[in-house]
Amino acid sequence: MSHAEQQHSLATPLWTRCQRCPGKTAFKTPDEFARHLRDTHCSKEGGSFVCRYGNNDVCASLPLEGVSDEDYEAHVLKHHVLSQKEAERSDRRHGHPKDDSDGGRSNGEGARRAANPAFPDAVAEPRERWTIYHSAQNLPAVLNDPRRSRRESDFFIKTWGDHFTDTTPLPPCLHVPTISRLHFESYLARTSRRYRRHLRRASSATSATSDGRSGTLVRSTSFRDGTPESIDIVPMMFLKPDFSLEDPETFHTVIPWSVIQPSARKSKETLAPKQTSRLLQEKLSHYLDIVEVQIARQVSLKSDAFFQAMTSHDALSAKMTTTLQAVSSLRQRISVIDASLVNGALKVLQLKRLHANYIAVYSKLQLMATVHQAQPTIQRLLATSDFVRALDFIEATREILTLELAGVQSFRHLDCQLIEIEKVIDKMMQTDFLKYATADLNRPLADDVQVANEEHLVAVVFGMLRLRKQSFVDLYKEEACTAVKATVKQTVIEFVSKNDELDLEGNGNSLFEQVKQLDFVKWIALLNEVFKNVALLLRRILAVQQLMKQTVDLAAGISHSDESSQQYQSQVEVMMDMATHDEIVASLSSMLFAVCDYAHERCSRLIPSETKDGFLDKLSSSSFVTLCKAVDSFTAQCNETCKHKSTVLLLALRTQADRFVSRFHEERKMKLSLLLDSEQWTRVDIPPEFQNMVNHVVDKDVLVLPEKELLRGDSSKGKPKGYLEINSEKYGIAGSAVMMLKMVLEYCQCAKDIPFVALNLLSKLQELLRNFNSRTSQLVLGAGALQLVGLKTITASVLALTARCLQLLLFFLPKVKTHFEVHLTTRREMAKHFDQIHKEYAEHVSEIFSKLAHIVGSVMDAQLNNWEVKAPVPSPAFRAVAKHLSKFHGAIAEVLSPSDVVMLLGWVHAAFTQSLRAHLTRLAVAKDGGPQHGLVTQELTFYAENLKSLGVPVTFDDLWQAR
Repeated sequence: MSHAEQQHSLATPLWTRCQRCPGKTAFKTPDEFARHLRDTHCSKEGGSFVCRYGNNDVCASLPLEGVSDEDYEAHVLKHHVLSQKEAERSDRRHGHPKDDSDGGRSNGEGARRAANPAFPDAVAEPRERWTIYHSAQNLPAVLNDPRRSRRESDFFIKTWGDHFTDTTPLPPCLHVPTISRLHFESYLARTSRRYRRHLRRASSATSATSDGRSGTLVRSTSFRDGTPESIDIVPMMFLKPDFSLEDPETFHTVIPWSVIQPSARKSKETLAPKQTSRLLQEKLSHYLDIVEVQIARQVSLKSDAFFQAMTSHDALSAKMTTTLQAVSSLRQRISVIDASLVNGALKVLQLKRLHANYIAVYSKLQLMATVHQAQPTIQRLLATSDFVRALDFIEATREILTLELAGVQSFRHLDCQLIEIEKVIDKMMQTDFLKYATADLNRPLADDVQVANEEHLVAVVFGMLRLRKQSFVDLYKEEACTAVKATVKQTVIEFVSKNDELDLEGNGNSLFEQVKQLDFVKWIALLNEVFKNVALLLRRILAVQQLMKQTVDLAAGISHSDESSQQYQSQVEVMMDMATHDEIVASLSSMLFAVCDYAHERCSRLIPSETKDGFLDKLSSSSFVTLCKAVDSFTAQCNETCKHKSTVLLLALRTQADRFVSRFHEERKMKLSLLLDSEQWTRVDIPPEFQNMVNHVVDKDVLVLPEKELLRGDSSKGKPKGYLEINSEKYGIAGSAVMMLKMVLEYCQCAKDIPFVALNLLSKLQELLRNFNSRTSQLVLGAGALQLVGLKTITASVLALTARCLQLLLFFLPKVKTHFEVHLTTRREMAKHFDQIHKEYAEHVSEIFSKLAHIVGSVMDAQLNNWEVKAPVPSPAFRAVAKHLSKFHGAIAEVLSPSDVVMLLGWVHAAFTQSLRAHLTRLAVAKDGGPQHGLVTQELTFYAENLKSLGVPVTFDDLWQAR
């Protein structure tokens, strides 16, 4: 390093900038630099500080093990804050050389004093010169300088002068009394004797321990230092409380075998065992001396206590004598009190206790007598069917045997006997319940449904509930089902026996085979009779079920307002909780539902799949409706009685209903097909009955067939008409349309009478309507009627009649849809298919109208082909056109409505105008006011007048404009 660089390094202190942090700003004071080194370049490991200020975070002048906090500060000041020369100068100034034994601590203190600006150095460089801004001092620290005297007299004068001396003495405190030796005289008088005794004991103990040569118990070599040998020298084996030389192991430990082993010969070798035994004897004697010395020492230390105990022994003896005399006197007084006051009262208590014991024994004997009469009492209660009291008596007796008479040998078998009696009572109650149920259910049926022998049933049910038995519900259900089966069978037997026409011998014992031989009238009568008897039986079962439910309610503590319930309630205690009550009530309801289902199942067997002559398959709609009404009536009665809707009988009826609907539909489908195949497509006269039926449907807005009396009405006075009048509109229709409308009404009537087959009837009716539409189209538009019925041609009147028949059905289709929407129970959206059928019918009518217009238009076009514009006017062609129009009008005016006639003639006129325009172009006739134009105008005037006479005014304004 050059001299200039050395000068520069001396001029710039080390603490102005960190060598490891180039971006750090310059430090203003060494303290700030030292704080930076502690915060950034120092790590603390345990309680040691390691300096990291150097290359690779390792300080070259501080060991890696770390130093204390003070040594770390000294190290920073010496090696990182001050330069080498400044550090040496500081050491010399404060007298702390480098190799001082105080080490880092002295150097650190000197360095801190050298670097601290609070102590300016007279030899410091100008850059470290002390200024007035360094005069910040701590006054308490200055005043508490440990190197200065702390006398109060010179506390202030040492700095500020003698005039600060506090010469005024402090007055004594008024609250603190003045204490002198007189206050302790009484205490000293009490403790002086004890204190002197203590001093004597202490001096004697000291003299005893210091006298090492006076006694013969301790060897002179053991007490050279004036203290006895410790008891620790003696082995612990000798100090054990169970020490005994009789123990072989202890004996061999104390006296080794080599000491006592005999020698056969006397030689120099025998001297060693003798010497060994002598040493052993001396060692044991030494141990004994140590123990005796320790005992004597302890006795000497406690001698005063021994003497004091002996001194107080006489006083204790005197006190014991006095105490014995006092105890003897007290015992004599107590015996006198016992004889005069206590013994009499104790005798009274003893007699009272004896009396109570006699009463208890008497009560036990009475209880035993009562228990001994248990079996006769139970028999008397059972004789009166009082099962509840009998069971209560058994339970009470068993409880007495367990709690009060436990251990009585004469009653050791009574508990088992009572258990067996309880089982016998259970069987008796079941038997009585079955007898009652059988007798009640099999008695003659009558409108009276009162429960017979109600008290007996209640007693039996109470008894079974007392035993927590719920089997009576299942028992009654079995008996009720058996009674239902017997009732159905007995009713059939009685009904069949009244009919002599049946061959009973040929059918054997099969009752249902005999039922199949009945015709519909007798069969429906039998079915009604069975329904009546079963309904009566169900009402009787309901009455018994309600009585059992009331009994269960009373057993659970639920009161009722009727008199009988209140009477039983006062005699019966609560036997069950609400959970058990709810379970039994639910079982009773399920029992009633099961019996109802079984009754329906037995009745459904009376609806056979095969009958005589198959009358079920040939039933008319009215007969089948009669059957349905009978079944519905019985189902409604069962639902009202049992509050349960059974489906078994309805399913059997539904099976027959599906077969009926299929046959019903096939018959009408076949009938309609035959009618259409033989239809002549001519107008028919409408009978008054049919007109009355339509009037009833339209007026009532209900698609049902009226009564026959209403249909007859005034039909005898009326005559058939050639049209059907609806809302003042006349319909000329064919015979097939009349029958089709009647069939539609029959379907609607059947859907109303049998709602559960309405959906099936709906699909069948829609099929029938589509079949009528398609067959009509085939026969008329497709000209199928030419081959079937021998028509020569499909005339305009036939087409108009067909369209009118379709319009009649179009009028009723919305009503049919509404009718089925009302009577459908499910899938009402199926009625929307009538909208599609309505659309198909309307399209068919439009197609027929188009066909009519096309036919007339083609005829008029053929006439215009021969038309020539020349006189005379009107020409033959226009005369022929007028003739055809008049004929066409006459054919459709009697069938179609006036609005439809006007519409059709309008379509024909439009077709004629278009055809006329083409022919005018062909003939080169223009609207130029010439002769040909005048002739054409006259022709058109004739044509227009003709249409006007038919009720269709027309113009030809667009004829010439289009050209």
